Amino acid sequence: MNYTRVLLIGMLAAICSCESRNEFEIRELNLITTQPEKMAKWYEQHLNFQASNDYDLLYHDNLTITLEERKKAKHPDTLKRAYNITRLPGLYKFGFITNQFDELVTTLETSEVEMVGNVVHDNSLKRRTLIIKDPDGNRIQLFEDHGPHKLKPYFLALTVEDIGLQEKWYQMKLPLTEVYNLDLKEQSIFIRLLEGENLAVELVQLNQHKVQESLDRSQLVGYHSLKMKGLREPFQQDAEGNLLIVEN
Repeated sequence: MNYTRVLLIGMLAAICSCESRNEFEIRELNLITTQPEKMAKWYEQHLNFQASNDYDLLYHDNLTITLEERKKAKHPDTLKRAYNITRLPGLYKFGFITNQFDELVTTLETSEVEMVGNVVHDNSLKRRTLIIKDPDGNRIQLFEDHGPHKLKPYFLALTVEDIGLQEKWYQMKLPLTEVYNLDLKEQSIFIRLLEGENLAVELVQLNQHKVQESLDRSQLVGYHSLKMKGLREPFQQDAEGNLLIVEN
């Protein structure tokens, strides 16, 4: 009997140890661009990525950014005007935590990187934060952190057509435990902020429906897909078809 208990405890410890080593991570971010060389050099200079010789891959620790060139890709602003909306559906902002927040902000200011507003304190996530733009206008949000990472993927922001549907999907599929309601009703904007230990997701309700189904994001400048690891259930997309890929 004692031997059986010891054996079961050992098996459970091994399983827990295995799961703890297989933590959730964002491993690859894919961007569509018309100017891969300029983009690669920007990420090298300002966020300390290392570019491949042909400028199609960028590396930083465990994260790879792939730059997929599409010479005729459209900029999102042209379609925003066509649909008469302020944001296109899908991933529109990606973010990192950094334990060198003040130093990085100072460097970015000195380099005259385009910033969206100033440093603010996020009361929900309890971190200082700043939004910047890369040469294609992709928004990158930086968050202050006191952990070991100089730069680690942490944040996704998506415009969605059904915020209730997407909120349920992200809570079920990703390691998110806290929900913050950031409704700004006077502006008819509805926002949910979902937080976990290694990830935060912001969902913003689109002011017009049925846009997503007519978009071809492979021909649109900007964030295209994400690849992740450390989740038990594999999937290829979220509830509205955004390419969030887990292949365990």
